[in-house]
Amino acid sequence: FDSASARYWHPPLHHTYLTDDFGPRRYRWHYGVDLKLHTGDSVFSVWDGIVRIKKYDYGGYGNYVVVRHYNGLETIYGHLSK
Repeated sequence: FDSASARYWHPPLHHTYLTDDFGPRRYRWHYGVDLKLHTGDSVFSVWDGIVRIKKYDYGGYGNYVVVRHYNGLETIYGHLSK
């Protein structure tokens, strides 16, 4: 990751707020950031990249997508309606 990559960052939703942050959550560690959205809202990748995985996870994520970004990072988008 380099500072030049930050120029191309895009928020995953146009208008939203955090419903839960990264860090301790009651009795376990929360490894993500939860955003407020409604069923059917469009979700955008934070950087350009390639979809590496598109699956359904019965253990908690539901419909999810993993994007490998050109800056070397990967982002998982979970709890999606489709």
